[in-house]
Amino acid sequence: SAYRIPLGLQIIPALILTAGLLVLPETPRFLVKQGKNEAAGLSLSRLRRLDITHPALIEELQEIIANHQYELSLGPSTYRDAFLGTPNLGRRTFTGCGLQMLQQLTGINFIMYYSTTFFNGVGVNSPYTKSTIINVINVVSTIPGLLIIES
Repeated sequence: SAYRIPLGLQIIPALILTAGLLVLPETPRFLVKQGKNEAAGLSLSRLRRLDITHPALIEELQEIIANHQYELSLGPSTYRDAFLGTPNLGRRTFTGCGLQMLQQLTGINFIMYYSTTFFNGVGVNSPYTKSTIINVINVVSTIPGLLIIES
């Protein structure tokens, strides 16, 4: 019965998100794609907290409509294009998926979640300290990775 409290606590954010979804308007881009330009204007007005006749809002709505028209002019796209499109989209997609799978196979999740229990089981002195060091290394190593990828 010890699982009930953590499970119950996890339901609270889910309920908050669900309630938030009920009050959020549809996105203007979605409404434009559905052919509901007037509803898109109202949605954009609500999101930007501007009057429907505000020049900036009208300009943004026109830009959304123009982008949609441009996307339509490119022709239909399918999930197949993500794998067989040009230039080398298949190789890029499979490389990304493969890296994610290989990352899972390294066992990092075991180390991150069960290192304290594992260290304690094999008789390591101060397993909590060792786990903390591993977590700090993980956080610190993430920063250079982000900087390299984003550059």
